[in-house]
Amino acid sequence: MNVALSDDQGLEGGALLAIVGGEVVRCDRAEGTATLHASTLLHAVTRVQGSAARYSLILFYRQICPAAAHRLVECSVATMDLLYPPEEGSYSCDACGDSRLHRVRRSEPGGASSREHRRELEEQGCRSMWHCAAGCEYDLCGVCHDVGLADGVEYVSVR
Repeated sequence: MNVALSDDQGLEGGALLAIVGGEVVRCDRAEGTATLHASTLLHAVTRVQGSAARYSLILFYRQICPAAAHRLVECSVATMDLLYPPEEGSYSCDACGDSRLHRVRRSEPGGASSREHRRELEEQGCRSMWHCAAGCEYDLCGVCHDVGLADGVEYVSVR
């Protein structure tokens, strides 16, 4: 959710843009307007020109995956490393909020090989993540999975 804390009209630039139905759409917002969208929506803000400032309150929240007919697919640390390079952002466990895999990876010095880095992650306790196969963006870390925080959900392990 993105809440406009300032009015977009008085700014040169600072426009919220989104790709909807294959087209770029400009979302003009008055102060106090809330824009709610899925995290998968491709969106951006144009550069603010001059000395003006654009203020927004951005909230991230997740909905727990409904257990009905959704299955969780386990992705190993190696798979996560391939699917989610650090420059493409982070992910976290919906139960505990842990995103330690990316915290460790971001602090990595530039020289470690991918194989060495995966081993380092596994040694530090970074384990698999479980993702909703239905695409509802539910992620569960291996620790929360092991203690049964997604009981009733069908699991499939993919390594």
